[in-house]
Amino acid sequence: MTAKQSIHRAFRALLKQLPLSRITITQICDEANVNRQTFYYHYQDILHLVKAILFEEISDEIAKGRAYDTWKHGFLTATTFFRDHHAEFMNIYYSNYWEEINRHFSQLSHQLLTGVIEECLKTNAYRVSEQDKDFIIRFYRLAFNGVMSEWVTEGMSNSPEELLAQLEKVVDGTMCTALSRFSKR
Repeated sequence: MTAKQSIHRAFRALLKQLPLSRITITQICDEANVNRQTFYYHYQDILHLVKAILFEEISDEIAKGRAYDTWKHGFLTATTFFRDHHAEFMNIYYSNYWEEINRHFSQLSHQLLTGVIEECLKTNAYRVSEQDKDFIIRFYRLAFNGVMSEWVTEGMSNSPEELLAQLEKVVDGTMCTALSRFSKR
């Protein structure tokens, strides 16, 4: 096992037990059996480590789901990851770092939705101003992130599949419809 893998494993073990705000680099290094210099060789700080772990694990998988017909894959991948890593995720969610990490999730959502919107524009030959396109992307990003955030704070009682089924009933077909309404064809 490499030092980087040891750091990941140690951090994940600590995160299952402690809120992110209470985990220190010293604890990670002790648990991973590496020195601080090794930690700083790989990561600037704990936030950088969190982002690396979270986004290495889910970003690539979610990015596969950005096509208009398969946006569901990205949503299901994210919610399944959160449920499967519930203790760790909740220790991040209720930490002082959540705002920064959520900003990173929002950027990822924005990229995914941009891909969906671009595909819909291309498929339907819609001409929409950048301002209108940005509004539509922001609207859906806030809707998706809001639904996910509420699901998390309410204890993830519905399965990711049930949550997706509800969201599908509301969202399917609406992105292209919104673009057609803004189109200047």
